[in-house]
Amino acid sequence: MGELQELGFDEAEVVDQHELSDIVTEKDSDQGFFEMPEKISEIPYYTIQIFALKKPPHSSDFRGRNDILAFECKDGFIRYCIGKYQGYSKAMKALPDIQKEWYKDAFIQEHARMEKGLPPGWEE
Repeated sequence: MGELQELGFDEAEVVDQHELSDIVTEKDSDQGFFEMPEKISEIPYYTIQIFALKKPPHSSDFRGRNDILAFECKDGFIRYCIGKYQGYSKAMKALPDIQKEWYKDAFIQEHARMEKGLPPGWEE
């Protein structure tokens, strides 16, 4: 890191992969860092699972929300989730509020896996 700063990169800093995904998605997804066209599509989407049930819940269980996603999974459970966040860190930012509103055990799932009906720990 010191070498980069010595070379004139004064603003250089180390970020983890989740922070990097936030930095990248804040930019125009068709415009790269060097103002050259590029399409950023590799950053996965995530959702926050609030519960999983074998039978559909009563409509009152949704507490008036109409943004709850239901995913039928291969283990026979229907997983109920909130949100579709591009990048893990965006889901992490939303998680505490959802845990507070819903269940403290709510957790982040990869959206594409839910669409495929893959429960946690199942291989594709």
